[in-house]
Amino acid sequence: TAQCRSRLVQSFQRSWPQFSAAFSAHAMVPEAALRFGDGLLKKLPALLERFCKEPTTLIHGDMHLGNMVFDAADTDAEPVLLDWQFFGAGDPALDLAYFFLMSLAPDPPLEARLLSAYIDSLHAAGVSDKLLDLEGLTERVDALMIEAVVHFTSIRVFGEGTGDKTYELGNMMRKLES
Repeated sequence: TAQCRSRLVQSFQRSWPQFSAAFSAHAMVPEAALRFGDGLLKKLPALLERFCKEPTTLIHGDMHLGNMVFDAADTDAEPVLLDWQFFGAGDPALDLAYFFLMSLAPDPPLEARLLSAYIDSLHAAGVSDKLLDLEGLTERVDALMIEAVVHFTSIRVFGEGTGDKTYELGNMMRKLES
């Protein structure tokens, strides 16, 4: 809804300056990522508007390796997805961004190959590239991953402000890794 999009934009606009300042001061985030975030700050309202107009698909809602079963005897077999309690219709970028953040170490070439394979599978199944193309999907996945990192960092900054050790960076990183 328009109200939800507005809240997301406002939240990102509040969070991004804190994130950028905290991580650029310690050179923990590459300059290119900070520039991307600055650009996202300017483009977020238009991107969110596009997200709402883009085609939707069945999404899992909790896509990570812990919810996948692989057949070790048949490496060509598709994984079986478990735990469908959060399924619904939505932007496929949601599942993909969540999977990348929760299941993979940062690896842009691997992410690009997976996105390409995903798009190729959709196109082979009859989804028109006019409805969903690799560039558009990649842009939306990148935007969602940046937003997630910014929100995570905002929680950490909030925790430091309250003295709550739960939200210290080391503890939050351990939570992400578990």
